[in-house]
Amino acid sequence: MAAELHVIVAEDQQLNEEQVISRVRGWLNIPLFRSDRILTALRRCYQTFQGFPLPEAIEFRLKLRRLQREKWRLYELYARGHQEYRRLDADDEEIKQLNYEERYNVGIVDEQIYQIHFQRITAQAERLSISIPDHQQSREHWEVAPLTGRWRLRRGALQDLLAAMREVKKERQQAMQAKLIWVTAVTGTLGVLTALVSVLNR
Repeated sequence: MAAELHVIVAEDQQLNEEQVISRVRGWLNIPLFRSDRILTALRRCYQTFQGFPLPEAIEFRLKLRRLQREKWRLYELYARGHQEYRRLDADDEEIKQLNYEERYNVGIVDEQIYQIHFQRITAQAERLSISIPDHQQSREHWEVAPLTGRWRLRRGALQDLLAAMREVKKERQQAMQAKLIWVTAVTGTLGVLTALVSVLNR
């Protein structure tokens, strides 16, 4: 009797294990739980969110940070190159060539940094309705970038543009504060009149 009971318990355990295994296999075969489906869904979500435009300030900061990291990477790369040249006791011509390459590559990154600053400042100026010096009429405000060959405003013109933007923002802020003072005064007057009417109605 005990042997039969032991056999029944063993068969029951084996049946339970088979049921659990079949359930797990069933779950794994559900399309929702398949790893390729999960990865595809994650990839589609990433591609969808990648298409959304970032706010301009965040996009600018990300580009600037990427370019600054690239600049520091170049500095470290050429520092290792200089150490290697010193270790190998390279001649002056090779060191000059390395210095030239470093200045050129870092210069390209510097121009890209200047270009994104230029684009951001001019976009903000246009939003504030500040006139940007015309390329045809004000050639003295423009220059060609030496390495990339792109037109850009000179630093002095950019600084003038930034000063004009600060002035416009200051004027707008003062106008907003004046409106706020009037709104506060009107609200206070309405509160006093309401209190006076309630006292007179008693």
